[in-house]
Amino acid sequence: MRYNPGFLTEDQLVESFVVRREHLSLLIDAVRGNDGSSNQHVLIIGARGSGKTTLVRRLAAEIHRAPDLAEKWYPIVFGEESYEIFTAGEFWLAALFHLAGQTGDANLALTHKELLAEKDERRLRDRALAQLLDFADREKRRLALVVENLNMLLGEQMVEGADWDIRHTLMNESRLMLVGTATSMFDAIENDSQAWFGLFTIHELRPLNLEECGILWKSIVGENDVAAGYPMRPVEILTGGNPRLLGILAGFSQKRSFRNLLENLTELIDEHTDYFKSRLEYLPATERKVFATVLDIWDPTTAREVADESRMDINKASSMLKRLVERGAVMVVDTEGGRKYYQASERLFNVYHLMRRRGETSGRVFAAVRFIFGFYPEEEIEKILNTAIQECPEMLGEIIDALRLMLEITERQEQFAKEEEERYHQIGKHHSLGLNFLKTGQFEKAEFFFKKAMEFDPEKSSYSEVIGITLLEQKKYTEAIEVFENKITSSTNNEEAEQLLLHAILGFLRSTDDVSPALQAFHKSLNETDLGAIHWFCVNYLVMKTKPQKPEFWLSLISNYGETLIKNSTERLGLSATTLFFTYAAADGCSEEALKLILDTDKQKKFETLEVGLRIYLGESPRRAHEILEVGKDVAKRIQELTEKRAAMIAESASQS
Repeated sequence: MRYNPGFLTEDQLVESFVVRREHLSLLIDAVRGNDGSSNQHVLIIGARGSGKTTLVRRLAAEIHRAPDLAEKWYPIVFGEESYEIFTAGEFWLAALFHLAGQTGDANLALTHKELLAEKDERRLRDRALAQLLDFADREKRRLALVVENLNMLLGEQMVEGADWDIRHTLMNESRLMLVGTATSMFDAIENDSQAWFGLFTIHELRPLNLEECGILWKSIVGENDVAAGYPMRPVEILTGGNPRLLGILAGFSQKRSFRNLLENLTELIDEHTDYFKSRLEYLPATERKVFATVLDIWDPTTAREVADESRMDINKASSMLKRLVERGAVMVVDTEGGRKYYQASERLFNVYHLMRRRGETSGRVFAAVRFIFGFYPEEEIEKILNTAIQECPEMLGEIIDALRLMLEITERQEQFAKEEEERYHQIGKHHSLGLNFLKTGQFEKAEFFFKKAMEFDPEKSSYSEVIGITLLEQKKYTEAIEVFENKITSSTNNEEAEQLLLHAILGFLRSTDDVSPALQAFHKSLNETDLGAIHWFCVNYLVMKTKPQKPEFWLSLISNYGETLIKNSTERLGLSATTLFFTYAAADGCSEEALKLILDTDKQKKFETLEVGLRIYLGESPRRAHEILEVGKDVAKRIQELTEKRAAMIAESASQS
């Protein structure tokens, strides 16, 4: 039902309507206020998928359900497309058709069938309109005509004179109210020489804000679904706050973890290829070419740039862009010096298009999406690190309990009685002793006996995690780090080991006041292994959480490690580590140096969004793709917040001294 809310039952529609409530209230007030000799007509404008159909059909449902409205009004809901309407007579005939269908009135249906044969346009108009008004008189109710895509109907389909004819009726007939929708403002309502100018009160459906995205998302995935806990800001950015696209993403993401959503996103794109392709293929060829060019450019673009890229005359390109704006496929996002800047309205559609392409632009969008999914779940990672850095006994206690159960499984106990009885006897003996000491908190002795059991174990990693825990409890952080690193590199399921490794590294760092040796020690692993991402994340986190650093400190780090860090940053932890590094460097006074290094080093545009954030923080106004610009604003906001926090810490320290 994502594409056709008209298929929903009235109960389903009411139940699923969780956003746009303010707009619904305004529409209801407009209907209630139309009680005089003439009516105020309403036009709802919004991009495709913004919820226009759902909103007007929800209004129709409310007219049925609210006693005071149902007593005075009857809604006639047209189909989402009205391709058959070209004249005023056909407009009223279509209204009669939908009225007959909604009421089930056989006489109205028969009259409609008879009028299909009427060749005289004036008689068709008068007779069809008379039937509608007779129904209104019999019911003692006014009629609310809900008509969609008025920009196409009034701006493209109507023959000359039909628009003025319909306007005259609506202006003078108190029994009729028009509630229309359109994908954008169009000439027929903006031009004061056109029939529809000044007729409507206009309500514009803006993209959903962050809170509304969360409400709609949870209504789709369910409060208890794993996807209900997703950070909403990436969803808001990728969908542009478009309810239809948000619904597609939410429906697809149910039962999936946020951690793998990037891979799921490419799968989503593949699953909905038919939908996305149809958005291109319904356009006439020349418009399609211009639209594809806008998608390819991705950043806000001018008519001149589109003309150059599509090898087209600028006047023709401008004309096609205007049509695309009226269709709602393209929107004007900025105006500067008389020039308009255009971009695609449906953001996920633009991402789809670029993900299917090869080349530099495709790599750029993948990099932006990766950055998005590395930047926003930082709170989730910080929560893990906060738990670890505080050396929370509950965390270790839960893991010890889980590992104890793992080591006591029946399968392993059964192995003790099989072949090589003596070897299994040794494993069992040392295993039992290790468990006993583990239970009583004698971690050094537990470590000794688990290591003994491991000597007889053909799977040398079987006891590694529990040995690592005993090392952690003894604050033997360096040895624990080695154990967990070996566990991660030798295992495919290493999430628990990664958390323990974080704990070990943080414990090691907390045991020394000087972080410089730690930075140097981890520099080698940064070059050689993906574990460098974990190291760097921990180092960054600890350094940044302690106290503000002088610019000289960051300049030294940027000079010695910055280029390597950018080049070796992969996957979520690596991207997060690098982002943290440069945001804190910027907050401590090295924003220009950070930006310069990124510009010099990041040739693959992995950190274009971070670059844009630094530019915004420095007072620039970069014009980039919506997704990159929105995340960049959040990066700049985060740097500003860090700057203020660091300044407060310095001031507090100065006052104490």
